[in-house]
Amino acid sequence: YAPAHRERETYTVAAVAGLEVRLRDAPFSQLGFDEVAEVLTDMSILARAEGISALKSLAALVDEALLAKGLELAIQGVEEEAMRPILERRIQTLMHRHETQYGMVEEGLTAIQCAEHPEVIEQRVRSFYE
Repeated sequence: YAPAHRERETYTVAAVAGLEVRLRDAPFSQLGFDEVAEVLTDMSILARAEGISALKSLAALVDEALLAKGLELAIQGVEEEAMRPILERRIQTLMHRHETQYGMVEEGLTAIQCAEHPEVIEQRVRSFYE
């Protein structure tokens, strides 16, 4: 293991219970970049020490679709070369969804600002996905 970043002394201890508590207290989707790095590092320590199946209970607690899918595939034993294209496609799908939602918000807000009729606003916003 490599020396730790920030306050950690070494990468030697990680427990499922600790990660479960952490993910219950602060959902993965709300973590900052440093916290994401720490959770993934702890998951890797746990997987190295106890096997990838030790992460099974964590998969149900992860509220972020990409990580949940990746954990599911890894626990199932899917090899990296098979898993990578699945995750890449999932990234594209998730990014498209976010783009669509943000476009809907922008379209809706500008239409509201222009005092357009609610039926027109609804149709403009729905045009993003219908």
